[in-house]
Amino acid sequence: MPKPQKSFADKARKAAEKKAGNRYVRVIRSTRDPETDVVRFLDRMEMVPGDANLDDHLRKVVEQAE
Repeated sequence: MPKPQKSFADKARKAAEKKAGNRYVRVIRSTRDPETDVVRFLDRMEMVPGDANLDDHLRKVVEQAE
């Protein structure tokens, strides 16, 4: 007996429930190139869990990157 197929709406709802508490934040850092003395910007997306404090979580991320 074949499995019933799930619709796209069911899959999207399940994914949304799984990610309900998470937030995504873009972290942009500037660094100066020691050779050319040019400022470079590095950016990346960070996922912040819903129960975490945004400032504290980003402070930890920046400290780990250094």
